[in-house]
Order: sequence, then C-alpha cells, then structure tokens
Amino acid sequence: MDQWVETSLKNRLHKTCKIKGLKQVALAGQCTICENCHLNAQFNPIKVGKCCFLEPFVTIDSSKAEVRLGSYTRIGSRSIIRSGATVGSRVDIGSGCILEPGCVIRDCCVIEDHVRIPANYLVPPFTRLTKETDILREYELSPSYRQINEDKLRILQAVGVRVENNRN
Repeated sequence: MDQWVETSLKNRLHKTCKIKGLKQVALAGQCTICENCHLNAQFNPIKVGKCCFLEPFVTIDSSKAEVRLGSYTRIGSRSIIRSGATVGSRVDIGSGCILEPGCVIRDCCVIEDHVRIPANYLVPPFTRLTKETDILREYELSPSYRQINEDKLRILQAVGVRVENNRN
C-alpha cells in the first residue's frame, strides 16, 4: 500500500502526518513532509516555500503567530518550530532543534543538531549556528554554500522518490 499522497503541485505528504487547519497550510510545491510530522495551523497560517524537506517527527506550531519557511529548506527529524518563527531560504536545520517563538533565521544558514534558538533571536545570513557547552556559537559560511544546499535538497528529493517507488 502506498504511504504517500502527492498533490497537484508535486508536494509529497506521508499518510501518517497530522495536520490541523489544513486550509491554512500553504506548500509552494515539490515539498516532502515525511512520516509522523505534526503541523498545527488551526489559528494562524504555516507558509512553506518550494522544494522543502521535513524529516520524520517534525512539529510546526503556528497557534499564536504565522510560521514561514523559505524555499530549499530542510528541517531535521524531531525538530520543533514554534509560533512566529521565520526561516529563510536555503536553510539546513539539524535534528532535534527547537526554534522558539519569534526567532528569525536568514537565508543560507546551517543550524547544527540539537540547537535551541531562543525566542526573538536573529541568525544572520550565511551563518552556521552550533551549541558548544550550552553556549550558542555563530560561524560565517562561504557564499558558495547556497549551491551546495540546493544540490543536497535535490538529492533528498531523489531519495524520497526512490523510497516511494520501492514501497509500491
């Protein structure tokens, strides 16, 4: 049995996703939302750019304010994005991260695994954010990272398609 639903805009959603407020979730196209993701858009919209990849067990909650994800963005497994967070394009968020309300991640950033970004925190473009002994550290990324991130997302999409085909 096929475990994926594909929309007319080529978005792929795993059938185990739980979405509240479906009419307020806007996926721009070619996005993949993996198994056991939870999207709560009951009260405010969740807007997702094109070619985004949400790994298993991601939670996005816009209960108090709109959440936006830019294009070509990957959210790692078991990460949580809270109300009012804004994530730019070409961002790679690791596994087990928490984005507190109102935080802003600009374009072309890497957030390492298990990083908690405080409320209203601003991550500048081309930044790698990591947690070192419970302290957030910011490192500058090369502008060439933009192309590397796009290539990585294309590979993830290709793998997602292969996984779907193997289950048929």
